[in-house]
Amino acid sequence: MKRILLILCILFSFVFLSDCKDKKKENKSLQAGVVTFTKGDTKLLSKDGKEKKIQKDTFFFKEDTIITGKDGIVDVQLSDGVVIRVKQNSKLKLQDIIVGDNGNTINAKLKLESGKVFAKTDKKLASGSSFKISTPTFVAGIRGTEFIVEDSDGKDQTLVSDGSVSVETLDENGNPTGKESTIEKGHKGIIEKNSIKNADLSPEELAELKEDSQSISSLTEDARKRMQEIIQTLDDQKTINRDALEEQMQKNNTELGDLKDKNQQLLDEQKQKNNDLMNETTSKANEQKNELKDKTKAQTDEVKGKGNSELEEMKNKNKIDKSQFGPK
Repeated sequence: MKRILLILCILFSFVFLSDCKDKKKENKSLQAGVVTFTKGDTKLLSKDGKEKKIQKDTFFFKEDTIITGKDGIVDVQLSDGVVIRVKQNSKLKLQDIIVGDNGNTINAKLKLESGKVFAKTDKKLASGSSFKISTPTFVAGIRGTEFIVEDSDGKDQTLVSDGSVSVETLDENGNPTGKESTIEKGHKGIIEKNSIKNADLSPEELAELKEDSQSISSLTEDARKRMQEIIQTLDDQKTINRDALEEQMQKNNTELGDLKDKNQQLLDEQKQKNNDLMNETTSKANEQKNELKDKTKAQTDEVKGKGNSELEEMKNKNKIDKSQFGPK
């Protein structure tokens, strides 16, 4: 059993190292959002169900969920120029995020389970980027804009203050229906029964978008440096882990070689014992065979000799009997 576990460990190490070496370029960006501001009742729910209080510089990883209470607000920076604000009484899950090495590209999917989220991009997203926020009834995708996605109190809508947003409705299973519409600056898209209604923003809605845009927090330069230090620390730890793994793999190979030599020695010893036992068994069998042969021959000779004596005795007796019946 120990040998099997050792071999499995070595095979796993080899596959892991091969996978590491096959990656021509490692992604050195932190694949997570970073909390830049928080206030009120907020908490983060990790994918394993653990809760923790959200603080500034908290990481927002894939499959984490941010939950805010009636006075809670959380600002998160996802990449350079891409920030979101999770507003009061909301629940937002980060389904996926991939940030390019240079921070210029981002592919992110967020799911607003309830409430309201404001999103802002300071510049048009680079080619190959994708940024989408979905609700139970629609998905909004942007390239460069400021907008709000809302799913609360029967309101399913997106409000656009700058740029444009592509909106597509979803069926009850969360699958795209094929019904799409582009919502331009100063307008909102209202989703009703799998249809998209285009309407003008009210003065109150414009004011809300403007306030969010002006007050949303991005990473400061000091915070950006701290993030780079964290990324570098993670890269250094990866190197340490790889070195340790390679060292362990070499140690395992040495142990496996020693184990093979020992096993071969044991096998050779066992083969010699088996040969000696076989030779001994064969020798004893031959001895017993010869003894039985000699005994059988002796018994045969004894019987044969006894038979000859009785025969001679019988002949002599017959001669005596004949003489008694001869002429007188």
